[in-house]
Amino acid sequence: MTNRSNEHLGNHRIPGDVSHGEKMPVIRPLSLRKNFSWTLLGNVVYYLCQWGILSCLNKMEGTNASGIFILGLSISSPIYIFLEFHLKSLLATDVKERFRFECYFGSRLFSIFVSQVLVVVIAISCYSDMEKRLIIVFLGVAFGAQALGDIFYGLFQKYERLDITSHSNMIKGISNVTITIIIFWLTRSVLIVVFGLIISRFGVWLFYDYRKAKQLLMEYCGELNYKLLPDFSWKPQLTLAWMGLPLGITAWCVSMNANIPRYFLAERELGIFGSMAYVTTVGWMIITALSQSASPRLAKSIASGSVRNYLKLMTKLTLFGGFIGFCCVMGTWLAGPILLRILYTEEFVQYNFLFVIIIFSAAISYAATFMRHGVIAARILFIQPFLYSFITLAVLVTCYYCIPKYGFYGAAYAMVVASTFQFLFAVLLNICVVRIMIKRQ
Repeated sequence: MTNRSNEHLGNHRIPGDVSHGEKMPVIRPLSLRKNFSWTLLGNVVYYLCQWGILSCLNKMEGTNASGIFILGLSISSPIYIFLEFHLKSLLATDVKERFRFECYFGSRLFSIFVSQVLVVVIAISCYSDMEKRLIIVFLGVAFGAQALGDIFYGLFQKYERLDITSHSNMIKGISNVTITIIIFWLTRSVLIVVFGLIISRFGVWLFYDYRKAKQLLMEYCGELNYKLLPDFSWKPQLTLAWMGLPLGITAWCVSMNANIPRYFLAERELGIFGSMAYVTTVGWMIITALSQSASPRLAKSIASGSVRNYLKLMTKLTLFGGFIGFCCVMGTWLAGPILLRILYTEEFVQYNFLFVIIIFSAAISYAATFMRHGVIAARILFIQPFLYSFITLAVLVTCYYCIPKYGFYGAAYAMVVASTFQFLFAVLLNICVVRIMIKRQ
C-alpha cells in the first residue's frame, strides 16, 4: 500500500502501485462520449422493455391490472430508495477510495433485508385482499433484486465502464418483457408475472453483474484469486449509513413526490396516470445516461478545485436537460393523441391534456437532475433532507386539496409543484457549491 493509509481499504491497492514488486494493471476508463452512448443505448432498451410490461398489462387486461402493478411499485420503491441511502452515487464519486466496494455491498444487502420486512408489514397491515398483498410483497422482492444490481452499477460507473452497465440493462430489460408477455398471455395473472420478474432480475445479477464486478476488481487489485464477498464490519457500515442518511431522506422525498399523488387515486385512475407518467422515461433515458457519465467528471472537477471546469460542464448539462424537456413537451402537445393510441388504448386519448402536464413536470426535473448530481459530488448532503422534505409537504398539501376537486389532473398539478421546487433548490445549492470551491482556492 502506498503511504496513504485507510482502514477501510483493506487489501485494495492503488492502480500503478509497485510496492509489491510487480506492475499493477490499470483500468482504462471509457471516454465521456462512449460512456454516454453506451448508457443511452442500455437505457433505451431497458425502458422500452419496461414500457412493454405496462403496455402488455393495459392491452391484455385493462387499466385495473396496470393499476395494481403500479400500486405495488409505488409502495415498494420509496422504502427501498430511502434505505439504499443513495450509496450508488457515493460509490461512483468516491474518488479518494475511502471505502472498499465490499463495504457498499454489505450495506446494500442489509438495506434490502430491512426494506423487504417493511414492505411485508405494510402489505399485511394496509390491504385485506390476499392477492394484492402478495403482489406488493413480490414486487418488493423484485425491487430488491434491482437494488442489488444498482450498487454494482455504481462500481462500473466509478471506473467509467458504463458499457458493462448498459449490457446488463439490455439483458435485464429483454428478459423482463419476454417473461411478462409469455406468462401473462398464458395465465392472465399479475402475481405470476411478478414472480417471473424476480427470477429474471436475480439471474442477471448473479450470472452477469457479479461476474463482471469480480473481473473488474481482480484487474484493479491485481489478484487472480480475488474473492468478492460482502463486508458487514460495523464501523464502515455505520459510517456509510451516516453519510448516506441525508441522501436517503432526500431520495425518499423525491420518490414520494412522484408517488404521493398515486396514493390518492383509484385503481383505474392510477392505471391511466401511472402509464402516462411512465412515458417520461423517454427523456429520462437521455438524462440518466448523461448524468451517470458526467458524475465522475464533476467529482474530479470539485476535488481539483477547478471552478471553471465545473461551471462549464454543469452549464452544458443543464441547458441540454432543458432542451430535451422542451422537445418532449412540444412532441406531446403536437402528437400526444397519436402516441397514446399507439402505446396504450383509445381510452387514453381523451386525457391528452393530462399527458402534457405530466410531461411538462418531467421537463423541469430534467434540468434539475444534473445540478443535483453536482451537489452530491460536492458532498453537500445534510441540508438536502430539509429542503426536499418541504417539497414533499407541498406536494401532500396540493394533492389533498386538488385531487378531490380535479381528479388525476390535481395529481399532475402536484407533480409540477414538486418539479418547480426541485429546480429552484438545485440552483441555490449549486451556487453554494461554487462559492465553497472559490473559498478553497
